[in-house]
Amino acid sequence: SGQDGEVGRRDAWASAPVQSMTGAEGFAMTIHMFTVITIIIVIIIVGGAGSRGERKGPLHLRRRPS
Repeated sequence: SGQDGEVGRRDAWASAPVQSMTGAEGFAMTIHMFTVITIIIVIIIVGGAGSRGERKGPLHLRRRPS
């Protein structure tokens, strides 16, 4: 009976996220995760492009006088 109780608990834990992800809550959570991931990607791209632009800028300014 002890093992059956553990299995029952595991099934409950496994089904709980699925139940909470159904309907509007799951849709909203998916959008939220997608938005967070998109923002992180944009920050990485913009940050990388910004650092590259700053690196190229001074080099061009240095090359013109020389």
